[in-house]
Amino acid sequence: MWITHFFFFLLSSTLQIIPSKSTLPILTQIMIQAEENGKVTFSGSNLNIGIRVSAAAEVHETGVLTAPAKRLYEIIRALPNEPIDFHTSGAQIRLQCHRGFYQMIGIEADEFPSFPDASKQKKITVDAEQFSYLIGKTSYAVSTDEMRPMLNGVFWELYADGMVMVATDGHRLAKLRHQLAPEEIIVENTENEQDVEDEKSEAEGSKIGVIVPPKALSLVHRLLRKHGEITVYFDENFILFTGDEDMIFSRLIEGDYVNYDQVIPYQNDKEVRTNRMDLLKAVRRVAILADELSHQIIFRVKPELVELSVNNPEKGEAREEIAAEYKGEELAFGYNAQYLIDILTHFDSDNVLFKLGDSIAAGLILPDPPQEDYDFLTLIMPIRLED
Repeated sequence: MWITHFFFFLLSSTLQIIPSKSTLPILTQIMIQAEENGKVTFSGSNLNIGIRVSAAAEVHETGVLTAPAKRLYEIIRALPNEPIDFHTSGAQIRLQCHRGFYQMIGIEADEFPSFPDASKQKKITVDAEQFSYLIGKTSYAVSTDEMRPMLNGVFWELYADGMVMVATDGHRLAKLRHQLAPEEIIVENTENEQDVEDEKSEAEGSKIGVIVPPKALSLVHRLLRKHGEITVYFDENFILFTGDEDMIFSRLIEGDYVNYDQVIPYQNDKEVRTNRMDLLKAVRRVAILADELSHQIIFRVKPELVELSVNNPEKGEAREEIAAEYKGEELAFGYNAQYLIDILTHFDSDNVLFKLGDSIAAGLILPDPPQEDYDFLTLIMPIRLED
């Protein structure tokens, strides 16, 4: 027995990765397992990503069943917030509430795909809140270009003194490093002690890195951040995140991630400081008249101000100035307004620092002042201005 709205939350979380149609009908199902200890587990999988969440329930009889996920979700969403009972007979599933009765046909649960075996994988324990923070600050910059599959994921690196997440689509980049004390890095191998030592040596000497699909990280961010710690198991093919009894697994993206440090212009020496929210609001306003394809706005820096402008023959013109700390020569850059908005939205600081080069060089945007224990850096590529 569940309260409907609580069941709806569990279903909506699982439904995110279940396809509405599939050549394998079992993948359109949600597996529900009732256990003796008053716990019910909900599982979904599309073979690339899987999710398993648990909840307390009044279990009258143990068992396992699968139900058509989308239809079940739509029924539960439409019901009032009141207790609901589940009954099964073979592949038939019956839902009963105060004045309602619904019956559906499921599929035998033994056809449901299994989750990866964590017993032979490397294991890392991370703080849930810190890990979720890294996800939230970087995953927006992931590429959606299927011709560059390595950029379709977030690159997660683990060093001896911290962890880094990086995402880029070739036009913008977000990199966040979290400094950790050596005792906070826990790397184990669940199979044998020698591999534990090998992995620790690897982490201390260089790094461990995997490319994780953003969908999996979004689920981790949403469902596992409530746990104090997240245990992560991974090998060359899969990664598995667990918090208490909740679990998310994902197939890793194969290949070598780009050498992102090579494209970060650390040498940029022209610095512009300005209020983040003033800039964000001005960009949003000026961007209303920008070209719908390029979203280009002109970002012009002058002594003590930044000027934002658009000259669009089809829509009109816009120009705004905001105060800034800058004492150098006048410079002009073309930027995609939506990229600027995305970047500025993901900062927490009151002010931002632009480190700029010439008009065709990538610009760096950093929080001002820097965050304690976090090294946050974003990059934006310019759009060439017409002469």
